[in-house]
Amino acid sequence: MEKNIIPIKTDKINSVVTIVPIFDTHILNPTFDKEMYKKCINYIANKDATYWFGGGDYGEFIKIKDKRFNALSCYPDLKVKDLARIVDLEREIFEEETGPILNPEKCLGLGEGNHDIKISKEGDGEIVRDLCTAHNVRYLGYSGFIKLVFSRGASTTSRSFTIYYHHGWSAARMTGGKVNYIERMAKDNDCNIAVTGHCHTRVTTGPIDIPSMNSNKPLLKYGIICGSWKRGVGWGKMTWEETRGYGQDYHRMGTWAIQIIPFPSNNQTITFRVIPFDAEWVGIGL
Repeated sequence: MEKNIIPIKTDKINSVVTIVPIFDTHILNPTFDKEMYKKCINYIANKDATYWFGGGDYGEFIKIKDKRFNALSCYPDLKVKDLARIVDLEREIFEEETGPILNPEKCLGLGEGNHDIKISKEGDGEIVRDLCTAHNVRYLGYSGFIKLVFSRGASTTSRSFTIYYHHGWSAARMTGGKVNYIERMAKDNDCNIAVTGHCHTRVTTGPIDIPSMNSNKPLLKYGIICGSWKRGVGWGKMTWEETRGYGQDYHRMGTWAIQIIPFPSNNQTITFRVIPFDAEWVGIGL
């Protein structure tokens, strides 16, 4: 488990800071939605006070000797010469697609996923640690806490916001199971919001009321499961997910936007909300 404290400066009262978690990219899966991903990357790159962190599984990382490998269905436009370096190819494509925000100015850090750890155990290097070193960003491990400490102008006043993150372990298929899983994660950890992934479906539980000993007003928490950037099942493609009976999940792909106002007007306490991230309507919602 990792712990990181990250200072962020804001410029004025009611300034909004947006955090976008990106989990389960799965670059090179045949159902990876490159257009959707690019819109997200471009939005983060071009929007002030907007940051992101990675939650793992940046590629499929399934090598030719793996029983799951199928060159006809797993990797579009795969060439024979690529088979021996498929892991390196996926990393390169992830770096290319994510390049505009894969830097310390925008990225709060990169976490591990089960696909990343599996390939590292097979002797292909520490994929995520290597990415962090190459791009000078924080290594977040499989789980941990990110404490954002906000300050404003020349003021010495600061306010904090804590994110608990975990790549995820639940494979529940029904929404109810997913909600129970992430609500427990939010309530069991000392955080404002719990963020996880792994099950490739965008789900939220929240706002959650937590009784407070120090205030008549309950504390606010959220739990969110980030969607994947692959559909899993697609027309004209045969995927592992199809063979296991999963359906298409387009409308729960993508991720969430965590919007924080560290210094609201009238000296109110820090406030935040969680909304679905959709680059098509950012002018309305973000």
